[in-house]
Amino acid sequence: MLRGQSWDRRAVPAALVLLALWLPTHPWDGLWHDSRLYAVQALHRLMPQQFAGDLFFLYGSQDAFTLFSPLYAALIAACGLDTAAMLVQGVGSMLWVGAAAFLLAAFLRGLPFWVGLALLVALPADYGPMITMFNIGEAFPTPRLLAEGLGMLAMGCAVRRRWAWALPALALGALLHPLMTAGVALFGVLYLAEGRRRLVIAALLLASGIGAAGGAAWLGIAPFDGLLRTMDAEWYAHVVAMTPAVAWDGWRLAEWGSRTALAFSLVLAAARLLPAPRARFFGCVAVAGALGLLASWVGTGLVHNQLLMQAQPWRVLWLVQLASAMALACLWPRYWRQGRLMRALLLAFCVAILTRNTIGGLLGMLAAALLCWQGQRAQPRQLTRREYGLALLVLAGLAGALPLELGAGPAWSGIFGNDFPLASRDTLWLFILLKRGAAALLGVGLLVLVWRVGGSGRRGALAAASALALAVLAGGAAMALAQARASAALRLPAPAQAAVRQAFLPLIAPGAVVYWQNDVSASWFLLQRANYASNTQMAGMVFNRGTAVEGRRRLARLERLGVADSVRLRSRVETSRVVEQLPPPSRAGLAHACADPALDFVVLRHKLGGEVALVSSAGHLVYLHACARLRAAR
Repeated sequence: MLRGQSWDRRAVPAALVLLALWLPTHPWDGLWHDSRLYAVQALHRLMPQQFAGDLFFLYGSQDAFTLFSPLYAALIAACGLDTAAMLVQGVGSMLWVGAAAFLLAAFLRGLPFWVGLALLVALPADYGPMITMFNIGEAFPTPRLLAEGLGMLAMGCAVRRRWAWALPALALGALLHPLMTAGVALFGVLYLAEGRRRLVIAALLLASGIGAAGGAAWLGIAPFDGLLRTMDAEWYAHVVAMTPAVAWDGWRLAEWGSRTALAFSLVLAAARLLPAPRARFFGCVAVAGALGLLASWVGTGLVHNQLLMQAQPWRVLWLVQLASAMALACLWPRYWRQGRLMRALLLAFCVAILTRNTIGGLLGMLAAALLCWQGQRAQPRQLTRREYGLALLVLAGLAGALPLELGAGPAWSGIFGNDFPLASRDTLWLFILLKRGAAALLGVGLLVLVWRVGGSGRRGALAAASALALAVLAGGAAMALAQARASAALRLPAPAQAAVRQAFLPLIAPGAVVYWQNDVSASWFLLQRANYASNTQMAGMVFNRGTAVEGRRRLARLERLGVADSVRLRSRVETSRVVEQLPPPSRAGLAHACADPALDFVVLRHKLGGEVALVSSAGHLVYLHACARLRAAR
């Protein structure tokens, strides 16, 4: 195992190229996806009365098991929500990249080290049962980003045998996000079990953990008390229908099988072919990932165990995704110069990554099997030029599956939901291609270029200056992209937001419950009030039965109102088809929604009569309706 890297002045331009690669591929996305949930949990701690009636908090919230919410709340109190969110994202990003570099430095040095970092930064990074739902190195502020960085620090310390440093990083990660850190802890136990003495220690640690969890379950200590419970049929049906990722019955093989098979193929190939210390790392990651999948199948598919549904053991797959990029970076320099067959197999891995949602899994398994077979031979088989050319032609044909994937719709494109508000269709497709591997290819090419010409003297200074200019250009592009997303994602521009606060807040009591048409962020962050119901709030239904049952009841009322928030299906395409069939918002639908005494105010973009206030700013119209008046009129 490599213990460190000597200084090389070419590291400066290489680091600048890596920065130029990170900025546009991880631009500031603002508060969306799960970052909204973590932000409102922090606000709930600061203003408990204002969010007490929110569906997400009515029956308890999972943030009771993390330190992230109180820390985030303190930061918000000190500098405001927007600044706090950007600080969390900035610190998390620096921690993530630094920890990735620390871990990778134990395996590679020189140009392969920088190429490995580029692959970690820019390769497609989604993992788990649903495409693009979870990604390593997220571009929005959540504790997952911090937990991943701390997990990589812990693993980097473990492979260097610095256990005294690994444990604090692991403990801090567990305090911030226990679900993401559980896989790292399992990896640590597996990695420790080397030799008879360490095997005994690892077995004792594992037995102690299982015993502690069982004891806590027997004593009724949350959340371990769920280990002795099974979800009832009604709760389970709601969870599978609206949050299918947490239950094996909600998984579709076409969505996760190929990507997962490819990641495991790369990791297992590295475990088989690399020298013993490195191979052990990849082998332990593969075993941890397999155990996570097994626990998900047994615990959520066969048994419907409440704790395992909530713990989501498949989350350990983030380690497999991480290690797959590292494996490619380790295998490439080892086998590229061992003949045309090895080159063809390495290129097959690249094609498999590009087509990871369709044929990539099968191609990756085949390439891994052949690489392991030939890589262990003293003299690997050599291809003639004609055979090599034919192999390249076949790979080029297989790469044609990528346009077919992209043409199948947004769900297969590898982009996030917040990536849609871009300037034009051409810009969108360019961004998709960058997310699906073109950025990694471009970054690796630039790194090779600056490394080759970036030595001492005039050429080195020129390489450094060019890399700096590229980083500045990438930073400007990232800022422009972030502003474009923010402007498109906002339902109301800044002047309209100020007008809304001025007109609506005097009428809405701090403890009131509001429904803002298809925009829970406006209720939470613009008005700072509890929201009645939305798809976003239903993310917590696996942790509380009441959230599932009451949420479905409230969404049924919103369905009569004719708003998209009432529909939550597994894909955007399926959701949009059902939304198109909803009736348009009407006064009768509004009256039906307001008949629920839990709802106090409704904000719509439609004039239905009976409004108590409206805001008109820069062509944006929003109407505030008081449900008490509508109930009195009936």
